[in-house]
Amino acid sequence: MSSPCESANWRLATLLGWTEIFSVGAGALLGTPPGGAPDSRGQAAVPDWCGSWDACGPLMVKHACFPKLSLLERGLVYVLRNGVPVGSLAIADFPSRDHAVRTAIVYSIIGRLNARTKPEGA
Repeated sequence: MSSPCESANWRLATLLGWTEIFSVGAGALLGTPPGGAPDSRGQAAVPDWCGSWDACGPLMVKHACFPKLSLLERGLVYVLRNGVPVGSLAIADFPSRDHAVRTAIVYSIIGRLNARTKPEGA
């Protein structure tokens, strides 16, 4: 995998039930979505949740993970779920503030889904 965002998209896709994922270069991923893709030989583009608001927006709403905008001016992105901080990133580590916000949302959802899939007592 070529970038942290490609890795995050790959991990999130796996947690959401995508299978047979592979990179086609430039951060783009293909795979089989959970419901299949009968109209395209079983493959579809994995959404670029870290790179696109069109992909990240619906994901953010579905999982109720929202950025805390009042802290952006301090150079940090915090993501809240039900008012509780669930993740943060430094904006300076990303090419843009938007990219940092989307990535923080993706990382927070990955953390939430990972916590759900851990066996009890682990």
